[in-house]
Amino acid sequence: MLIENVFTIHEKEMAFLKYIIEGYDGLATISTIKRGISQVSIFVSNELEEELLDIIKRAVKHKYFTAHFLWRVGDP
Repeated sequence: MLIENVFTIHEKEMAFLKYIIEGYDGLATISTIKRGISQVSIFVSNELEEELLDIIKRAVKHKYFTAHFLWRVGDP
């Protein structure tokens, strides 16, 4: 089952987030929800969700980009 995690991220940083996610082959897929307010949806399997969130937290901690978690859809 896929879990959807929705974040806001500065529009200029979206490409870098996509680059990071795609760098982990098979980890997740990313899609833009609303370009004007910079919402992205990241779909990940139950088994890999913790790894995905850890990658995003580390990138934010090192100030590679700023992402704010909005909501999650799906059962664990």
